[in-house]
Amino acid sequence: MSATERLIVLLGSHHPDDPGVRYVVQALRRFPQQLGVRFDHYQRLIESVGVEQATAIVIDNTIQVGGGWVAR
Repeated sequence: MSATERLIVLLGSHHPDDPGVRYVVQALRRFPQQLGVRFDHYQRLIESVGVEQATAIVIDNTIQVGGGWVAR
């Protein structure tokens, strides 16, 4: 399983009703190969800090990016 696929599963299993989480999951599904390269470090992050903290970091970073890759 790729890092992107792991992120999709991770994010989808935590706070699935959160619109921010759904938004990130949709973006990850739209661009899995391109984002796989960008998000390999998130796999290491999950292993380092755990699921809940990694999820919060992913969502916070996505919000900060705003009009970046998520909006495309």
